[in-house]
Amino acid sequence: MVTGQKFPTLPPTPPRHPFSTYFVMIETSYVKQAEISWRASTLKRLGLDSATEFLDSKHFGKGAKLWKISFFKTNRGELAVACRGTDNLQNIGGDIAHGITPPKGLLREMEKAITDMERKTRLKLKVLTGHSEGGFFADRLFEANEKIERLTLNAHDARKGPNRYHFRLHGDPISKGFISERSNYYTLGKHMGHRTFLSRWKKHLLEPWKEFFHKTWPQIIPKHYR
Repeated sequence: MVTGQKFPTLPPTPPRHPFSTYFVMIETSYVKQAEISWRASTLKRLGLDSATEFLDSKHFGKGAKLWKISFFKTNRGELAVACRGTDNLQNIGGDIAHGITPPKGLLREMEKAITDMERKTRLKLKVLTGHSEGGFFADRLFEANEKIERLTLNAHDARKGPNRYHFRLHGDPISKGFISERSNYYTLGKHMGHRTFLSRWKKHLLEPWKEFFHKTWPQIIPKHYR
């Protein structure tokens, strides 16, 4: 048990799926296409995740495949989309630009790809998820549709609204600053130290979330929420 750790403040209604399902989709969005089938079969064999089936990925932008979204079929027969976050140097420029001017053209391209996948699979989009800049996309895609569930990790500039679950790790500088309103997030991992500038920036990465879910999540999150 984490000493002195109380249940953190959480949304009153849990998300549609176990938290591990969203994390697996987000993590898969960073994985190269050739490795995904092997990774999915390994996870399933280990019993770590059987709630989603990977369908496909699509890249957007010029140059080194700037942005990427990945499509999944959930065990509820829904379409879920995970948006990859910053993964190369060109992404960093995009991160800053998107904080100044919304990337309307890019969002329209992504929305068209998702709509095409809905037609192709006859699945209805129900979940958008992502980490970092991927969380920004998950928050902004089909923004007027309040029925879509959005769950993000350390997203920048996340907004409040129905079916929005924005989580941040305590100490993450992006969701605390970078035009982000901290009150729009649920903060987790307050026991995890961040004494130095470098350790604060490491909190923004996806790796600390993996550690948090494996070591801490079961001890501090109410059972009905897992």
